[in-house]
Amino acid sequence: MTIKTAPPDALAYADGQIVAARDATVPLTDDGVLRGDGIFETLLVHQGRLHAFAGHHARLERSAKMLDLVVPDVVGPMTALLDAYGPHDGIAKIVLLRGGTLRLIVSPPAPWPGTLSLDVQDLPWGGPLAGAKTMSYALNQFSVRLAQDHGCDDALIVHDGVVRELAHGTLVLVENQTLVTPDPADAEILSSVTLDVLAGLRPVRFEPVDAARLHTADELFVLSATRLAVGVQRLRFADGSTRTFDAPGPLTRDANAALTADVQAHATRPTLP
Repeated sequence: MTIKTAPPDALAYADGQIVAARDATVPLTDDGVLRGDGIFETLLVHQGRLHAFAGHHARLERSAKMLDLVVPDVVGPMTALLDAYGPHDGIAKIVLLRGGTLRLIVSPPAPWPGTLSLDVQDLPWGGPLAGAKTMSYALNQFSVRLAQDHGCDDALIVHDGVVRELAHGTLVLVENQTLVTPDPADAEILSSVTLDVLAGLRPVRFEPVDAARLHTADELFVLSATRLAVGVQRLRFADGSTRTFDAPGPLTRDANAALTADVQAHATRPTLP
């Protein structure tokens, strides 16, 4: 996707006003700040419209239910924010904190590498809030810093010999021309909206993925809302050994093309059924 004109600086919706994102402060007394007790969603903005808004809003509602939060109206505020931002590409965030603080942010797109190098880490993962997209990302951020210390871009979490997810994304394996991904119902990981979109465009098999399959998969790629499908060119394992891939592979390129076409065809103004 090409940005024809430079997007504005990051903007935010805060307390009924559209302000510069740097000025969208939050109360320090809110437990969302003090204890990470809150939820968020990240969406792709294409020419001032949102990709998969209904899916992200549904996941926001699921996260809110798990944390006993109430989601206020975000359609009106997001519409106003996108109007102020204009017909540009970017990244949108919805943040809801325990104290009732709601903040929406739209910012210019972030540059992503063409391929990724992943550090395979065995860390405790999951738990009763595994399906909620919470503000409690300290473990995620720790794993990314560790990955970067090892010369990688992101962390791929393996726990009890089972592939889980990335600190910031979802993993898809290509095996014998088939797309395979860890099943959130079994792996205690976050359900991916972008993966749900891809599964509506291409056949995807959801199942438990043994870590040994990282050594035999034909391709690996990462899905996320803002970068779509990015090929994995290198894995670094805990013993320091590595495996390289010719990335992006053909099915990775196909998945990214399908998602890009879906963004261009179906990005919408924020509306709910």
